[in-house]
Amino acid sequence: MTNVDENPESIAGITFSPKEMSVIQELVIGESYKVIASRLLMSERNVQYHVKNIMSKIGCNSKSDLMAFFHANGIFPDDKYQAYIQKKPLRSKIVIFSARFKSRLD
Repeated sequence: MTNVDENPESIAGITFSPKEMSVIQELVIGESYKVIASRLLMSERNVQYHVKNIMSKIGCNSKSDLMAFFHANGIFPDDKYQAYIQKKPLRSKIVIFSARFKSRLD
């Protein structure tokens, strides 16, 4: 990656601001919003704002989707991604809905 403070970058054709790229770099190494805020000298609320903007640009609805996007585009290293998946199992809304529906039938 180039210096994120100088140039906006794009991932999969989507352009991100330098601040968004800084947040992305912290997210993919597994940092919490609190740690990211401290490192980037901004509030946690500002970090949340940037993450929401990033998610909006990508078109995803959850942090799990966001991490899957980064992994698919070579931004999120394989070992970190596997650790993330083990820590936060991915569950689709369909599976959750199916389980609720099935329990009503039993």
